[in-house]
Amino acid sequence: MIAPTLHYCVGVFEGIHCYQTPRRQAMFCLQDHLEKFLDSINILGVFDFLYSVEAMSQAFYQIISANGFSECSIRPLMYLQSPLGLNNGDCLRKRTTHRGVVGILTH
Repeated sequence: MIAPTLHYCVGVFEGIHCYQTPRRQAMFCLQDHLEKFLDSINILGVFDFLYSVEAMSQAFYQIISANGFSECSIRPLMYLQSPLGLNNGDCLRKRTTHRGVVGILTH
């Protein structure tokens, strides 16, 4: 993989834990974690991130349910995918840098 995130450690990740409760699975401080995740993405200069806190929250609950987990960890990752090099200023100014999110689920 040739990406600035891998070579220059420019990316954002969070660690969110999910626990079984009497009603359903609950993710610890989910709103706070996802707001911090989006704030960190904005600090990198990415202001048009495709996913809202609500959309990510719903997706994480769907992923947990689809996999049948009662307790697990989710580690969302935002990475930059653009031409390799230290001068990515043009990409960030034009907001054309491609971004991706990967939810890593651990049991």
